[in-house]
Amino acid sequence: MFKKWMSMVLCLLLIFPMVPAAQAEAEKEKVPQVGIALAYPDAFGETVYPTYSAVEIISRDPYVAALLMVYFVMPREEFSALQKKASQLSEEEHAYISTMQMMPGFALVTESSLPETLGMIGMANREAVELGSAEGFHFYYVSVPEDHFLNTLREKRPDLTDAEAADMRSTIQADLEMARRAFLQTLEDADYFAPTTGNEPVTGRTVRFETLDLYGKTVTSEELFAANRITMVNVWGTWCPWCMQEMEELVQIHAWLQENGCGVLGLDYEQETGEAINEMVRNTLEQFGAAYPNVIYPLNAAGLEVTGYPTTFFVDSEGRMMAEPVVGANVEAYRQTMERLLEEIKE
Repeated sequence: MFKKWMSMVLCLLLIFPMVPAAQAEAEKEKVPQVGIALAYPDAFGETVYPTYSAVEIISRDPYVAALLMVYFVMPREEFSALQKKASQLSEEEHAYISTMQMMPGFALVTESSLPETLGMIGMANREAVELGSAEGFHFYYVSVPEDHFLNTLREKRPDLTDAEAADMRSTIQADLEMARRAFLQTLEDADYFAPTTGNEPVTGRTVRFETLDLYGKTVTSEELFAANRITMVNVWGTWCPWCMQEMEELVQIHAWLQENGCGVLGLDYEQETGEAINEMVRNTLEQFGAAYPNVIYPLNAAGLEVTGYPTTFFVDSEGRMMAEPVVGANVEAYRQTMERLLEEIKE
């Protein structure tokens, strides 16, 4: 299980960005599947740039899940530049990113015993720090073995000699330790609640939020949803290659939906905020000819639970969920869901 987590990190590294520090200061972000609400520190140093990469559901009976945190050991500016290139990254750049990432630890939520839970993930002898409990669920921080980064580095970069790999490991040792302490402190300051175990359907829930559009104007979900019989809500970001790859088809879907009194609404999530970021997003949309409405993703919006990017919801004119969301880029699933819903509202 532990090796599987690390093999999935590269493909997920841009799916779950950390909350922008300015927003994190105002409110904690909830991660429903692990029952944690956390606010990332304003700074993790000059070198280490963190992002939580994935939520892994390990078992549903008993319920066990993990929040995997990955750190990228490179300057913040360099990391941001690579993110902006998204799907245009070269093979060499992918290899570099893969080499410069590490997972110093992760959070576990379980309704089983700790020894049984650690056994499930192949880490039976690891020590864990208890973080809290809620309604029969217990939360722990588990550190990754000290030699894991070096072993992973050798797997990813077979061209490196043992001396070169060891030198790289020693160079970033201080950053690794700082990242480990920072993540543990983040978890110790977090709030804990009974997780959403995945058995609760979202159909029928009502989505409510207030946010800003890309020009700084305040908008509400009520006014946005009232414009359509059905709104296909696409949560995306410019840093997400899969989001960018599907955008041309989203433009086509929006045109088709407009003929049926429906439409697409984009909720854009970026790691940074401000007019410069909004302008960059507006320019991106213009390049794709995406004229459908786009607003800034509202953190902790009532009724919205995002577990990956993109995630697409389907709501009626009053904000009620009409179907289960589609997680990941799946244009065919969007079309099939909308065709079914259009048939239902004809009846």
